[in-house]
Amino acid sequence: MANTAKKSYAYNKVSLTSSLFTLYSSAFVAVSLGKQVLEFPEPNSTNRLECFNEKSRQIYNITVCLWFQASKQSAESSTVFSLATKKGDDAFTVFLYREHGRIALYLQTGKPVSSIDDDLFDSHWHHYCASWTDSTNAWKTYLNGTLKGHGEEALSMEDSLQCPSHDVSIVLGADQDGYQSKFKEPFLGNMTAVNIWNRELTDTEIADLAKECPSEIGNFLSWEGCLMPDNTRMICPVACTP
Repeated sequence: MANTAKKSYAYNKVSLTSSLFTLYSSAFVAVSLGKQVLEFPEPNSTNRLECFNEKSRQIYNITVCLWFQASKQSAESSTVFSLATKKGDDAFTVFLYREHGRIALYLQTGKPVSSIDDDLFDSHWHHYCASWTDSTNAWKTYLNGTLKGHGEEALSMEDSLQCPSHDVSIVLGADQDGYQSKFKEPFLGNMTAVNIWNRELTDTEIADLAKECPSEIGNFLSWEGCLMPDNTRMICPVACTP
């Protein structure tokens, strides 16, 4: 990350445990996640955040951006972001690998289209973005505001990201080997400002997002609009708006 990577994060922290969410700074109530950090304190796939589409919206282009802080005690492989559908469990998935400090993007296949090697288990905050565009089949990946990879990967949106034709299940902190099921490869660390746009963000926009966290919010799924209800699941409707 830019100079902000080594700065401390001053916002409240929400801890995910195997049975409940705990808000450190106050009593447990519904709270906006606008300036909250999600802590994944244990390598357990029950510690995850699930987001569901609650309104019919189509998405042909996608950009996913998030901030993460991976623990040095992480397992060999862990999942930061998992987007699955009823027709494909790895439609858009971001994995971390301890070897070489690697972050990888998977698009509908068992092989990564992008792998970035860096020291990602240094206990510092890192900003990651990945995009895919329907008209050109072009994908791009960014780390800490810098373009790290790009290429083309022909995807079938009718079978993956298109809503409401097929429901989209988004999970943070665990992989889905089935639609909303078979969770594994849990994330260990902290995460915040996870946002999704239904367009390709420009290099300049992503560089600006990487300057501080949290920053802008997505127009398809917004971290700012997500609420923490009094149970073990967070519902993040795609109707969230700035």
